Amino acid sequence: MKLPELGRLEDHATTPLPDEFTLLSLGDKNNQLADTYTVTMRLVERIEHFERCDLHGVFYIIKTAEQTDGSLKQETSKTPLHLVNDNAKISIQEIRSSISFLRIYGQHYHIQNLEWSDSFLKRSCDDVLKKKIM
Repeated sequence: MKLPELGRLEDHATTPLPDEFTLLSLGDKNNQLADTYTVTMRLVERIEHFERCDLHGVFYIIKTAEQTDGSLKQETSKTPLHLVNDNAKISIQEIRSSISFLRIYGQHYHIQNLEWSDSFLKRSCDDVLKKKIM
């Protein structure tokens, strides 16, 4: 792919959608239903965006085991874990190991997808929330 085409693709993949993720007001019971709906819709929109831009593959968690020499080895799993769908089953360390594995053994597009999805997610948060999570 030529450089200008890749740049246009990156712009499309990293441009945030109009509605941002925002901090929820946990103490305000009057807004709980609206907040739940808003978060649910933002997640659906983001997942659809990742699928349209073919970025969804990096959200599959690669189970790894550290070898005695310090390298990572991919474990075989009958059921792949997806960060969005299986987030309650996945630890932060498993996410870090999966990203490390992709950075070492993945293809160029794995790294590109990680970077673009990271940029998209950061740009999809309002400033208050972004300061809390970064």
